[in-house]
Amino acid sequence: MKYLAKEITITAKAVNSDGYIGEPTSKTYALNAVKTIIGNDRAFAAIKADGAVVTWGRNDFGGDSRLISGELIQVQSIAATEGAFAAVKADGSVVSWGLAIYGGDSSSVDANLTAVQSVAASGGAFAVIKADGSVVSWGDAEYGGDNLAVSEQLSNVQSITATKRAFAAIKADGSVVSWGEANYGGDSSAVGNQLINVQSIVATEYAFAATRADGTVVTWGNTTLGGDSSEVSASLTYVQSITATDLSFAALKADGSVVTWGNPTYGGNSSSVSEELIQVQSIAATSQAFAAVKADGSVVTWGFPIYGGDSSSVSSELSQVKSITASLSAFAAIRIDGSVVSWGLSASGGDSSNASADLTQVQSISSTDFAFAAIRADGTVVTWGDKYYGGYSRGVSTGQELVNVQSVTANNFSFAAIKEDGTVASWGRFTTGGDSRSVADELKNIRTVAATDFAFAAIKEDGSVVTWGNSLDGADSSAVSLDLVNVISISATSRAFAAIKEDGSVVTWGAVSDEVNYGADSSGVRVDLTNVQTIAASNQAFAALKADGTVVTWGDIN
Repeated sequence: MKYLAKEITITAKAVNSDGYIGEPTSKTYALNAVKTIIGNDRAFAAIKADGAVVTWGRNDFGGDSRLISGELIQVQSIAATEGAFAAVKADGSVVSWGLAIYGGDSSSVDANLTAVQSVAASGGAFAVIKADGSVVSWGDAEYGGDNLAVSEQLSNVQSITATKRAFAAIKADGSVVSWGEANYGGDSSAVGNQLINVQSIVATEYAFAATRADGTVVTWGNTTLGGDSSEVSASLTYVQSITATDLSFAALKADGSVVTWGNPTYGGNSSSVSEELIQVQSIAATSQAFAAVKADGSVVTWGFPIYGGDSSSVSSELSQVKSITASLSAFAAIRIDGSVVSWGLSASGGDSSNASADLTQVQSISSTDFAFAAIRADGTVVTWGDKYYGGYSRGVSTGQELVNVQSVTANNFSFAAIKEDGTVASWGRFTTGGDSRSVADELKNIRTVAATDFAFAAIKEDGSVVTWGNSLDGADSSAVSLDLVNVISISATSRAFAAIKEDGSVVTWGAVSDEVNYGADSSGVRVDLTNVQTIAASNQAFAALKADGTVVTWGDIN
């Protein structure tokens, strides 16, 4: 792993509105072994390998964390609003700092910030889901920091999605609770009677779109940025999936057609390519553009040009495309001949020219938010994009670590490659599995690797299992370690694993509580989980097929 320099010195000069330049001021930061850096509008926070945090930038935006430095230990992740940070620690507690109005002061809710499972951030507020399914929020009330008006409804919460100034929570019964600024989706009362049997919610910065079990869609929020789908509502039936850029939505229907709405520049208007959007098999999205793969292998793109909406520079190459993978700002397409075509923002993987000579006989591509990793037929791996998100793999590619690779598995921020000799090389964000050094001695004779959003689970030839990454998302299997023997396969939801053993029994672990279940808790169906042949997984639930043809399900009931 290549780290940032041990120390960096930043020198700044202030310039007032009249153009007068002040005296320069400098500060040195101990930035060694940095895993990831998170930025808000005017400050940065870096998580180091030991779980400590280093901050710099404008002091009141969180650049000065000296007052809480003693608390910033064993940090797993950091979320950012426009002017503050919130860090989740390994013990489930939370530390916040920065501008108080943007969430930097959580003192009013500190007593409730325990057993935190996940954090969502709007532009000026934070909302956390606790292990019991309750929700705690703080920050600017107009950004969703005050949920008092809906607090009694916020129970059994499964997931939270955020726009810039609002939150929307899906409950276990398929209903939805929203709060924050109305024009950003904080008020869903106008469509409240329609928000039933909701399966998933996707958000732009200003609006929400909920897909229901019957394939219809309900939208609310800013009417010009995705919140009003009335002009296309008649077409929003049999929807299979919805993809979102920052300001628009694209829905793929069962017949292969596509319906779009929201900001035209960000992909909300696909009229210029509407005649081409037929027999679409899949849609990928960066933050500001869409790319659709058709049945004939051609590709249709639309949206903000530099984020992948304009593929004209590579249009002659976009034929016989098998699949497209997207980072936040770029696309990478694999063609039938094993070559790769990429476009979009260069720093996020849109420019693969430095790796183009090596991008041949590519079998598959995985991605983190800002980088790509391609596995070739000869087992070698090629990476490109932002080096701090996995785009730079020299730390594992030198010393013959990334050769004879058999497969690559990716979670949201990290990669794990199985080599021909059964060992594993990993890279990317440390806290989500990019650093596997703590289990390196165990990662031998590996058969397969499965992934939740932020963790990995590897099955060894002897049927034992090795896990690593974020402990709250399946990396900590200590509670079931004695049961993880003779394992033949593992399936994963977004936050839990399910392993089938040779005798047909099942072992599950990951994010779980009495009320929130991503499938990690199978106690309610344990007596039925016998003679299991295969397990399928959705984002929040499992379905096991038994030898007698019956099916057992558990997890999110919706």
